[in-house]
Amino acid sequence: MDFIKTKSIAVQLKMTISFFLLLGFLSISIFVAKYSSEVALNRSVLAEQARIQVLAKTVSSQFYIYVDKIKSLEGAFEFSYLKGLSFTNKKVRMGEYDVFDLQINGISLLHDFSVSDQFQRDTGIQSTLFVRSGKDFLRISTTLVKENGERAIGTLLNHDNIAYQSLLDGKESYAKQTLFNHNYLIYYKPVFYQGEVRAVIALFVSLDKASLAIFDNLDHILWGKTGTSFVISNSGTNFGAYIYHPSYTKKENIQNYLDIHGEAPLLKSFKQVQAPLYFTITEKGKKVQKYLVYADVPGWNWRLFAGGSVQELTKQSRDLLLSIALISLLSALVTLFILNIYIERITQQLTKISKYMVQLGRGETRMTVEKTPLQSKNEMHQLIKGVSVVALQLNELVGKMRGDK
Repeated sequence: MDFIKTKSIAVQLKMTISFFLLLGFLSISIFVAKYSSEVALNRSVLAEQARIQVLAKTVSSQFYIYVDKIKSLEGAFEFSYLKGLSFTNKKVRMGEYDVFDLQINGISLLHDFSVSDQFQRDTGIQSTLFVRSGKDFLRISTTLVKENGERAIGTLLNHDNIAYQSLLDGKESYAKQTLFNHNYLIYYKPVFYQGEVRAVIALFVSLDKASLAIFDNLDHILWGKTGTSFVISNSGTNFGAYIYHPSYTKKENIQNYLDIHGEAPLLKSFKQVQAPLYFTITEKGKKVQKYLVYADVPGWNWRLFAGGSVQELTKQSRDLLLSIALISLLSALVTLFILNIYIERITQQLTKISKYMVQLGRGETRMTVEKTPLQSKNEMHQLIKGVSVVALQLNELVGKMRGDK
């Protein structure tokens, strides 16, 4: 402090004003940078959230297009290909089950695949006929084949099937299911006889190619330079498994994706209201903050995720903030330069007054003092005028003292 106190008033003023001016600019810059960074991040993530929701709706709409298609084809299958379908009260043996015979124009459909095969050749849609067997439904004719290449007949549709209860209630149903290592959209339609559900028509649209097309499109959608999108199963025993991911296989699960705290951040998306996820992971030995947005995909029973690096997402805003900081610094320097000039002009008069006082201290009473405006309210002018009066009075006093001698 003594070092500063011994400096001239001009230097002290410049140092003090410069310090507080720079402190003010720095404080404002830090506040603006922090606030703007948060606002920019929130806006960017909200934009990404809106984008993922639109994408999820688009993917979901494709599923319901298949639903509408298969519903329309079911009418053709039932009323054209199965025209003349009739039930008998005669029970026949099929494997270990007894079922009522199902016929078209007197020809039994048990083990007869001609109708289903013709429908598949004409439409590309696979089909199955079930007949009531007790409380269950037995598959008597189908185009589906098992892993060993045999027709998948003689199997039951029972309470384990998601559509079972709806069919017993006489209601149509559809669901996405995996059969014999293939994914299908299955449409179930009950067939009534004497007031009860006696049979079930099931049509199958393969979703394997459709899923691959969707995943291929996802692979071409950019989320920044290094961001990515992926799909997980949202239901069933396969919950949390990766349906599609550029880096992980279907055998892996989001429960094994951990952040630096050892927690599974993706599981939090199922425990909170739909909101972006923020977490930090280690990549190539470095800590990287990540963000993820997500949306459910109805019909497919998927959850779609997308995201990437927070630093990458906020790069544009950080570049803008850097520009603002540079402009602020330049403004501060210009302001300091102007203030220094103004302070220099003000303190010049203080320097003059200081010289006058030094001269008076040496006894130099006959000195020339700068003239100032008579009516000036400037304190510096008044001080100079006061010094002039003191010098004049001292000069007169010295003159009298010499005259007395």
